[in-house]
Amino acid sequence: MGVKDLWNIISPLSERKPLFELEGKTIAIDLSCWVVDSQNVSTQPKIHVRNLCFRTSYFLLHNINPVFVLEGTAPKLKHDTIARRNEVIRPGAADKKKSKKVGRTHFNTVLRECQEMLRYMGLECIQGKGEAEALCAYLNADGLVDGCITQDSDCFLYGAKVVYRNFCTVKQNSSGFIDEYDIEKIQNVHGLGRNKMVALALICGCDYGEGLYGVGKENALKFFKTVSDSEVLDRMKKWKTNSVLQRIDDKLADPDTCPNCGHLGKKTHNRKGCLDCGTTEKCNDSFKKKCVELSGELAIRKKALMDENFPNQEIIDEFLLRKESVPSSLNLKWRKPNMIKFVSFMERVVQWDAAYALSKILPIFTRWQIKHLIDIPEDERADEPNIIIPERIKKVKTVKGVPSFEILWQDNLDIVKKLDVVYTEDKENNEEPQVFELITVEPQELIEKCYPQLYDQYLASIQAKKAPKLKRTREPKKPKKDVIKNKKITDYIVMNELEESFEKMVVSPKKKRGPQFDKVMATAETDRLDKILNGSLEVLFNDLGPDDFPVENDIPDAEISLIIQNIVSRKY
Repeated sequence: MGVKDLWNIISPLSERKPLFELEGKTIAIDLSCWVVDSQNVSTQPKIHVRNLCFRTSYFLLHNINPVFVLEGTAPKLKHDTIARRNEVIRPGAADKKKSKKVGRTHFNTVLRECQEMLRYMGLECIQGKGEAEALCAYLNADGLVDGCITQDSDCFLYGAKVVYRNFCTVKQNSSGFIDEYDIEKIQNVHGLGRNKMVALALICGCDYGEGLYGVGKENALKFFKTVSDSEVLDRMKKWKTNSVLQRIDDKLADPDTCPNCGHLGKKTHNRKGCLDCGTTEKCNDSFKKKCVELSGELAIRKKALMDENFPNQEIIDEFLLRKESVPSSLNLKWRKPNMIKFVSFMERVVQWDAAYALSKILPIFTRWQIKHLIDIPEDERADEPNIIIPERIKKVKTVKGVPSFEILWQDNLDIVKKLDVVYTEDKENNEEPQVFELITVEPQELIEKCYPQLYDQYLASIQAKKAPKLKRTREPKKPKKDVIKNKKITDYIVMNELEESFEKMVVSPKKKRGPQFDKVMATAETDRLDKILNGSLEVLFNDLGPDDFPVENDIPDAEISLIIQNIVSRKY
């Protein structure tokens, strides 16, 4: 796209810069290039809308002012190029019978989709009468924008001063990057000015012409070294009538002409010298040096004379003559985004979930609101229509080195209700849907300026948490009762009489006895009780008999196991 081989020539002079260096700048963007670029990268449906949304969001959230430029009426010279691009936008079109009428009907439909989404994000596009990159270049040349983003190298030929290429955002904590091309640097190093770039387009080819067959950038660069930027186009126009170059060509074609001095007598110069040169042995090489110097121009001129229409004046006029007037100033104020229409559009066109679409447009809306309200005192904002109110600062965050706040916003506009948005953390486990919370991350500096009361409340809450807490006066501990602690019941039985031991015996579990413990004691079997009591139950069972437990009623058939269980389960 653009001038053939121009990117290859100037790429070593590009400077890769982090995207944060664009902050605070106004950038003109050739929207059609972004669309074509997206289509070339992926065949996913509506990928151009998705990528445009993400890129635009990055610009707006990083204080970069985008100016989107749309294509106008295509020049007749570009019909073949447009046909090729239509095949990219419409896969499979190459297999169909080509229409005799060439235009941008389908491509304009794609651009209208992008334009509609940008409108819901609060941005208006400007449309040129001709090529979009031409208007981008005019805006940059007149100082209305700081640079142009495009993949078309012919933006320089229209007069652009700074061109950005290979826009890329990187996830996580890394910053994205972009390649910057400065025409001043290119001219200082390679001597390539605007006119020489137009000449390169005529020689090597561009969107408006195929160029000269068999001529590459090497010969073109050799030619450019022999002529200034201001003279190059006039020099090419005079090739057909240039008698000096014609004589040189004729001499080179004459087999009897000496290749060193250019005089007749090629075979005798080495032995007898050249009469015209005034030498008696050999000859001078002035003609040879001149031919080497003009070799690039001579090779190009030879091919150019075969083309009656070279150099094509229409191509020269396309690049050097402005087709439209450029305003003295741009009124491209960022308007309030429409969250409802944006979500509905992305659901319909890109098949995004409503919650996901809302999560993408919400930060755009809040950032616009903060920048819009920052110059309006808080007590005068009641008359501002359709704004959401910050509820509280949830926590502090650092986003790519920028101190920020996570803000919870009130849904006073009933956005979630209108869109019927729900959010679930884990849909696979069928969790209950939760209400979608309006949460965004905003720079601390903007929050402090726009919502000073909210900022002060947060600082006060932080100070309250850091304040020392008063210690409560503890009541003196009550003296513990004189209780003999036993690890095993058998140890206590040895020291006392058996009958007295059972009366004083206290079983003290390590943990406070609760309902679960009572339930276990009431339903457990003998072996489980024995484990709980560290083997004491087994000792009692082995040493005692029925006669050791007199009762009021004579029960000859009483089971010793039942008696022991009742004794152990009693509460003291």
